[in-house]
Amino acid sequence: MVTNFSQAEAVELCYENVDGSCIKTPYSPGPRAILYAAFGFGAVLAVFGNLLVLIAILHFRQLHTPTNLLIASLPCADFLVGVTVMPFSTVKSVE
Repeated sequence: MVTNFSQAEAVELCYENVDGSCIKTPYSPGPRAILYAAFGFGAVLAVFGNLLVLIAILHFRQLHTPTNLLIASLPCADFLVGVTVMPFSTVKSVE
């Protein structure tokens, strides 16, 4: 079955690789500040929460078991995501 798309239907499609294919409306300053605050709080919570878990596992000798050291890799990875990915993702999402 062959379908013919009109010119109006083709304009509504969005392509990530083509600049200007989608019209993006920017947020007004109020919602933008709320989004930055919420995303920033999430990034700070991710960084410090995972850092707290890492410090607890590495500081206390009772927690130096092979299982806990393997589990420590998870907050390590989440910490790195919170530091490197989340700030840039926040800026891209809000703007």
